[in-house]
Amino acid sequence: MKRILVSICLLTLAVIANAQQDGVYSNHLFSMQEYNPAYAGIRGVMSGTIMHRSQWLGLEGAPNSEFIAINSPLPFYKLSGGFSLSSDRIGPLSTTSLALDAARDLRISEKSFLRYGIRLSGIFSNANFAELNLNDGNDALFAANMRSKLAANVGFGAIYFYDKFYVGISSPRMANRKYKSSNQSDMIVMQTQRQICFNGGAILPVSRDILLRPTFLARITSGAPVSFDLATTAVYKDRFWFGLMGRFGDALGVSVGGNVIDALQVGYAFDASIGGVSGYTSHEIVVRYDMPRDNQKLVSTLRYF
Repeated sequence: MKRILVSICLLTLAVIANAQQDGVYSNHLFSMQEYNPAYAGIRGVMSGTIMHRSQWLGLEGAPNSEFIAINSPLPFYKLSGGFSLSSDRIGPLSTTSLALDAARDLRISEKSFLRYGIRLSGIFSNANFAELNLNDGNDALFAANMRSKLAANVGFGAIYFYDKFYVGISSPRMANRKYKSSNQSDMIVMQTQRQICFNGGAILPVSRDILLRPTFLARITSGAPVSFDLATTAVYKDRFWFGLMGRFGDALGVSVGGNVIDALQVGYAFDASIGGVSGYTSHEIVVRYDMPRDNQKLVSTLRYF
């Protein structure tokens, strides 16, 4: 009976985690490599990104996420490569994912081209029962943490660009997987579902110094509500930005940031929950560094994506 209850608790957490299994970021432009492998090398230089998000601040067991990525064009066959590591925690359940991406450009016309990419990833989870407040602290069933076996998955993505507009489609993980415990073989620590993502954006000049950058990101996951983010960011003199965002039925927020130096960007995002977990706020910090080749100028249309 206890094993059944534990399984129900873990599956409940898994359903919650599944709803945001690839992380939820208000600064989604900085984390697009997590959703779409075609973003590897998209900036035309070696680029590294570090993000942290504290969700529903003040709520015990609330989600926390980190995302680290590095990607770069490769010197052959118009290929690019990327590596990313993401970590998500909710209550006693933590999940770590590693991914290797490969992407390629296909020129269609002078103003348009297609990027497509593939992904090989691995994910494992850990249930830390020591974080739970149990009525019976000596319950043997909760004495040992549960860790899942590392399980592989694959993904794909594509982005079509025309002038200063783009649209993308991807599936970060194409296979539905259940992750069984490595030390209690009859227990399922976590499960993930296939997810389809759609995203797009544009650059709209307002004046010589100001550009508007509208973007959207939609994520469709089996067994979870559709997540739809809509954001508009104003970029001033290619150095500073201020943005407004909304996640339909879930949150409203703002973001600010800028270039500390030409190659280094720092940003912050704040959003307030308006959905089922209302009254809480979430906070994000992002740092991205681009490594230009020689005297290569970084400002380009792709810089804004």
